[in-house]
Amino acid sequence: MAHEDFDSLIEQLGADYDTASEVLEEVVLGYLHGDSQLDAADSAIDEVAADLNGRSTQWADEAVPAAFLNGADEAIRDLKFSVSADDMARQGDFAVMSSLLRDGLLEDLAGATEQVSRDAKKKLREITRRNLETLTAGSGADLDAVVLDMEQELAQRGIVFTDRAGRKWDPGAYSRMLLRTYLAESENTGSLITAAQLGARYVRVSDGHGMDTDEPCTQANGQVWTILYALAHKIEHPNCRRAFSPLPASYAGPVDRGQAPLEEPRAKPEDKERTT
Repeated sequence: MAHEDFDSLIEQLGADYDTASEVLEEVVLGYLHGDSQLDAADSAIDEVAADLNGRSTQWADEAVPAAFLNGADEAIRDLKFSVSADDMARQGDFAVMSSLLRDGLLEDLAGATEQVSRDAKKKLREITRRNLETLTAGSGADLDAVVLDMEQELAQRGIVFTDRAGRKWDPGAYSRMLLRTYLAESENTGSLITAAQLGARYVRVSDGHGMDTDEPCTQANGQVWTILYALAHKIEHPNCRRAFSPLPASYAGPVDRGQAPLEEPRAKPEDKERTT
């Protein structure tokens, strides 16, 4: 699968989350205007979440294995082997790592869906609370003012996802970031595992070229790492564009990161004498 196809998948997943966010806003507005009861609005939100989880599974099942195969193909080309990437994909390590990353992506997307649903339901409860406060305030209470106030808040903030650091995300932007990050990690894992299985021990890093680059990415660019070190540092941050090019098994140059494998110890002259 070409990288432009991955970009298309990322946009499609983001569009699904954008659409779901718009539907959730309509549910909240419907409840705000008295078009539905609270139980019905809650159920509608749950239906949106279930549909979104199903779509997320579809994207993960399609994208992660394809990214692995892309990485394997690139390593095979770089090392000039004639083995098939599909053959490599049938090996145990390859399948296990692909499955783990797929499951990780689905878990994170499910968490995002739950957060977005929770935000929508929180707004439903806020509407109920404000209406009750207004009704108990006396004869001068103005429910229309509450509705207008909530409409303005929803227009300004919309339905949002809040990450662990407290940052608020548009759901579409967050899902795009997640898929882009997991695809980069999957592609690099496929490349590194394939390179190791084909006898390579080292890779050269390509990094620091994207808009989200930072100092560690810039420093890593052009360095030579052991494959084990690269597997532990496949990406530096979300949206990272790091990539690796395997070096021939005969490479004997400097290594910037990772413990270089020890050479076989050479026999000393006295050792030879003992064996003759």
